[in-house]
Amino acid sequence: MASTEQQNIESATRSSVPTVVSQSYGPRAFTYSEALEVAGRGRFHTLLLFVTGLCLMSVVNETVNAGFIISAAECDLHLTYADKGLLNGAAFLGVVVTSLVWGFLSDTWGRRKVLLLASCGAFIVSVLSTFSPNAWTLIAARFLVGVFVSGNAATSYAYLAEFHNETSRAQVISWAAMFMAIGLIFLPVLAWAIIPLEDRLSLSLFGFRYAMWRLYLLICSVDLLLIAGGLLILPESAKFLLIKERQQEVQHILAKIYHYNQRQPKQTFPVKLVTLDPIDNAYAVELQRRSKLGLQYVWQQIVPLLQPPLLVHTLKTSVLMCGLFAASSGLFLWLPDILNAYIQRGDMKLCDVITLIHEHRQTRIERIGNYSEAIQTSCPIAINSNIFVITALMGIVFLACYILNGLIIGIIGKRTLLISWFVVCGICGLSVLWTSNFYITLILIAAFDAAGCLGGVLSAISVDLFPTNYRAMALCLILMTGRLGAMAGSNLIAYLLSINCNLIFVLFGGLLLVCAAIGTTLKTT
Repeated sequence: MASTEQQNIESATRSSVPTVVSQSYGPRAFTYSEALEVAGRGRFHTLLLFVTGLCLMSVVNETVNAGFIISAAECDLHLTYADKGLLNGAAFLGVVVTSLVWGFLSDTWGRRKVLLLASCGAFIVSVLSTFSPNAWTLIAARFLVGVFVSGNAATSYAYLAEFHNETSRAQVISWAAMFMAIGLIFLPVLAWAIIPLEDRLSLSLFGFRYAMWRLYLLICSVDLLLIAGGLLILPESAKFLLIKERQQEVQHILAKIYHYNQRQPKQTFPVKLVTLDPIDNAYAVELQRRSKLGLQYVWQQIVPLLQPPLLVHTLKTSVLMCGLFAASSGLFLWLPDILNAYIQRGDMKLCDVITLIHEHRQTRIERIGNYSEAIQTSCPIAINSNIFVITALMGIVFLACYILNGLIIGIIGKRTLLISWFVVCGICGLSVLWTSNFYITLILIAAFDAAGCLGGVLSAISVDLFPTNYRAMALCLILMTGRLGAMAGSNLIAYLLSINCNLIFVLFGGLLLVCAAIGTTLKTT
């Protein structure tokens, strides 16, 4: 659900470099920005936007899609609540533990190489995960998918931004971020089209029953193939190569862009010598230092964030990001499973339905004496296709919230917007406990889950709290904490579903209200 915050990371990374005031160039030399202007904008940049947008969308697809299969896969894999929680959080954990490594590799190997490796690796592991014979194999495979797709999360914005100058960079990054919101709509729509086919279609591969939830995971990964195909056409980042002093390759790439955009022969491209923009000379030195020091550079950037006076800002923003991800992403991953139970008894309170189903299951376990056999007595589990339509509509609501935040943030202010959203979402979460009306419950859950749309607002506030040279690492650390919160939230919900469903909304609704209180202490400009 995060979108604008990634844009802030990219801009913060660039702004963390001191500006070189002047530099002399030869008479036929063009700065990189000037060369991009000559190459123009057109078909190349459209393809670039589509590919990088799909990269960002793939991160959403591969981290969230497990939530749409846990009900359908319950019978095949004998999933417990704990298994479902681990499955929902596995890909998030993979993203968290490797994001810094992928960032380092991107600065060392190149943007395109990392994106190509990450996308191909994620596709291969994702396809293999569809053949998982048991819960733990699938959990391990989805973790590895997260490890690979983390490369797309860490590199996409840099790759896109380095083919644009200052006048167009922010705009195209915003467009690319929209692909993540589209992913939240695409996933339930695809689930609606595929998973209910279980009753009408039976597939078998290599003597192995290939259930519809497996086909769903397979189709979810098709975008990774499209990304790989697009990257085979696209070149390496010309700015990255220029920093590495590979002048001839830079000129060839820019001539190729000129050919695609202007529909002119490559040999007519007038730029024969390209130099870095003044600010990028300092950035090149910093990038070389980063590549040379490796993870030691990361440590040098992190230590000041964990010491006064920055420690208090790090703690506050990390708690807020962790809270909103735990509440929003943690619950969103469980929505299909919860709604599938609730939609059959819409005249009761949500948690009363969850408790009733759990008690029936426990009774079967006690009677039969074996969990797997008890699961089989209730199989196959009926999947109501309406749950995917409802989830898709929620995705549209989230997209509308992103747009609304962008329209009003300049009017009411970042902190006011953050606090107001936290209060509204927290109250809606608590209110779920008191209504038995099906439609009101859905509206309250959607409003509660919309807390995830605050990620961009909180990232914008965080930029103001940290010095320029530490902003990029601070935002990276805050987002890592948020993804850990999503994983922890999913597993906590798995536990609470089995002991006391009401505590889910008490704890997470209350958590958002606590976040609102912490938000009042943030200093913004």
